[in-house]
Amino acid sequence: MSKHCRVDVMKDHEDERGLDHLIEQNSTELSFLDAYGTEDSMSNEVILECISSLLTKEKVTFSKEGHSITHDMGSFSSLSEGGVVFQFNGVSLPVVPSDFEWADIANGVIQQKKGVSGEMYSWDSRTTRFFTRLFEHQRLE
Repeated sequence: MSKHCRVDVMKDHEDERGLDHLIEQNSTELSFLDAYGTEDSMSNEVILECISSLLTKEKVTFSKEGHSITHDMGSFSSLSEGGVVFQFNGVSLPVVPSDFEWADIANGVIQQKKGVSGEMYSWDSRTTRFFTRLFEHQRLE
C-alpha cells in the first residue's frame, strides 16, 4: 500500500501511535488549512490503490480492469486529465452538499433516487470516512 493511503489510521496498539494518528488527532484544530487545498495532487494510480485498499478492508467484492474499479454499489474510473470519477448507487444515502465543500472532491452531485457522484484528486482520512460511511449505510439497508 502506498504511503499516501490512509485507510487504517488507528494502530492495533495504542502505544504505536505515529504521525498519522497525530494528524488525525489535530485535524479539527487545523481545519482552516483546508482552504489552501492539498499539498500536491496524487496520481490516479495512487488514488485507485487507496480505493482498492478500502474496498478490501470493507470486504466489498470488486473487480479492477485497467484504470477502473467496479463494485456492487458503483464504480471508480480514472479521468484522462487527472483525477478519479466515482459513482455510488443507492437511495437516501447519508450525504449532504457540505460533504463536497472540501478540496479533494469536486463536482459532487447528489441524486436522491439514484446515488451520488463526483471527482477525487487526492485521498485522505476524510475521503476514507466518506466512503466508509456509504458502504456502512448500504450494508445496513
